[in-house]
Amino acid sequence: MIKLLKYELKKKYKTYLVIFITFFIFNVFFRLTNNVLNLSDLKGSFLSFALTTVFSFSLTIIAMVSVVNNLRLEMKNPTRDLYFSLPISSYTKLGSKVIISFFEIAAAMIIGLITSYSFFDNMFGDFMGAVGTEMPMDKMIQVMLEGFVRSLSFSMLMLLLIYFMIVFYRAFLSQVKFGKVISFIVYFAILFITLRFPINYLGRTFRNQAYLYSASITGISIGLFVITGYLLDKKTSFD
Repeated sequence: MIKLLKYELKKKYKTYLVIFITFFIFNVFFRLTNNVLNLSDLKGSFLSFALTTVFSFSLTIIAMVSVVNNLRLEMKNPTRDLYFSLPISSYTKLGSKVIISFFEIAAAMIIGLITSYSFFDNMFGDFMGAVGTEMPMDKMIQVMLEGFVRSLSFSMLMLLLIYFMIVFYRAFLSQVKFGKVISFIVYFAILFITLRFPINYLGRTFRNQAYLYSASITGISIGLFVITGYLLDKKTSFD
């Protein structure tokens, strides 16, 4: 597992470096242009607010695309046969990708949160102090942490659902005419059912219990991981 994690990190370090540099430049930009952009004026800072929001949201989307391609491209590149013929269980291979994906998505969310906080802190001077007049600091931290855990667990569920469909396609539909179209239909059908029933039910059941909600989502994710690993090991053919 450790060697696979090193392999995954080695493949992605350039991407991480670019994201870090972009994050640094973006935040320095807002710090240096605080007075020029007149961030204390809410109307005058609309463009900056929009850019900050788009940047923060895009980081998570970029991370999701990156970790999805991590498995999809692994099944297409020239090293595919060598990688999947390694004397390591499919669960270990899949698990290494899920672990790296977890940290990559979590890092993107944290960077986005820091960027957003930096912007609001510039705009209002003492953002936490201003908020603290209505909500205690410990309560604010709790709400932010619960939101982070909810978002991260849901993102990992969506990722594992996509991983499942990638492996499902390779296992059953890669040699079928219009197999990709069928896999897309199956994916959106499963996504609709997942969001419509278990996710909707859990959201209503644990409306004010973020950690129980996240634990339930994690349970579904583990089930998807087990099924995906089984298909990858027993049913997937690369002929």
